[in-house]
Amino acid sequence: MIKILIATVAGGLNAFAFAPFGWWPLGMLGMALLFSVWLISTPRESMLSGLFFGLSLFGIGISWMYISLNTYGGMPPSIAGFSILLGIVVISLYPALCGWIQSLFSGWNFTLRLTILMPSLWILIEWLRGWLFTGFPWLSTGYAYLDTPLSNFAPIGGVYLVGYLALLSIGSLV
Repeated sequence: MIKILIATVAGGLNAFAFAPFGWWPLGMLGMALLFSVWLISTPRESMLSGLFFGLSLFGIGISWMYISLNTYGGMPPSIAGFSILLGIVVISLYPALCGWIQSLFSGWNFTLRLTILMPSLWILIEWLRGWLFTGFPWLSTGYAYLDTPLSNFAPIGGVYLVGYLALLSIGSLV
């Protein structure tokens, strides 16, 4: 239960790394907490902590879509709320999947998991989220670090390389 609570707080912290706040150090802290939880979790706990991380991140990060659907799209409040809630749950399945898959490699040493497996898998899952079923690329990790020196890598590999390098740094620090 404490692992899920930590992951939920971590997702909320991570949401404030993105615009309009741009507090990218909170994103680093959020991802470091999630990676730390995953290191000591079973596959089920990793999946649930990934899910709750996603619910918190996307619940805060895309709440503005309710206003778009309701105010500007003319959708009734209950339907707009249900639509956003359903969308948040669906896209939260991606971090849950990432958590579950990385836990299958619990036999790897911590350094390899933190610096190779977790960052690579997270970026792959983000890419899939941005592509599958018409895609949902909002809140990809790299966007939070475009106002940092990592943005110099954007012309080479786009937002996914920036995100990978940020996650590699976070994993190395953990």
